[in-house]
Amino acid sequence: MCHRRYGVAVIDTATVDALYRFPVKSMQGETVDRVEVGERGVVGDRTFSLVDVETAQIASCHHPDKWGQLLHCRASWEKDRVVISLPDDGTVTTDRDGEQRLSQLCGREVRFVREAPEGATYELVMADVPEHWPAPFVERSLGITGPAAGRVAKLGVAVAAPPGSLVDVSPVHLVATSSLAALAAGGGDTDVRRFRANVVVDTGTAAEFVEADWNARQITVGGATLTVVMPTMRCLVPTLAQRGLERHRDTLVALTRDNRVEFGPGRWASLGSYASVSTPGVVEVGDPVRVL
Repeated sequence: MCHRRYGVAVIDTATVDALYRFPVKSMQGETVDRVEVGERGVVGDRTFSLVDVETAQIASCHHPDKWGQLLHCRASWEKDRVVISLPDDGTVTTDRDGEQRLSQLCGREVRFVREAPEGATYELVMADVPEHWPAPFVERSLGITGPAAGRVAKLGVAVAAPPGSLVDVSPVHLVATSSLAALAAGGGDTDVRRFRANVVVDTGTAAEFVEADWNARQITVGGATLTVVMPTMRCLVPTLAQRGLERHRDTLVALTRDNRVEFGPGRWASLGSYASVSTPGVVEVGDPVRVL
């Protein structure tokens, strides 16, 4: 259960509902019952990425015309190595043969990396949902004026993570079940695979979109302590088709309408929280979660 104290949601009985790790960036991942959380995030999460040999950019499903096929691949840890299930149900690993097969799949030559090169960037296609990102950021930071839909922006990786990390923003990503319920009520698709979170927190009957109250606070999750650094600003990725899921534009439409969170240069369509790791530890499904 949850109650509000001086505008802050104080969760009394929240628990870890599910845990996910994504061994290869932009591919589907796997559910697990237990994870080790280190300073760089969930061990085994975003351990590999593909890099476009021609452009030296990180391969990211944020540009679905180039990299959308990656969302139809599934990566998992098996006996201390990453095994990738391809759309044709074939399997590869992170060796030269895997690079060749994935180059054929994507129509671009790629190679695996375990750390982002210095200054690494990825491309992001702006969604066709009006005003889902604040105009000041789009205009000043991305240099996009006029209608943004379909425009391609370039962003740096690991904005709030240690150098070399392959995450988009921060080491750990959390989503609350009460927020998913609020999204469903607004017409969004709440299949958690769309949101690529590491930790799904069962917040019971907490307030809608409760993560907005977690910004800049510490959260204990099992044996780890996290510090929330910003809301998870949503782009077109949750709308994309992937293995087992159809395209669902209304998910982003609902967030843009129902949950705009004030942060930095404007109000962002958001769901979830990005966090850094203050104290490493082990987290298991069912562990208690406490907002400090």
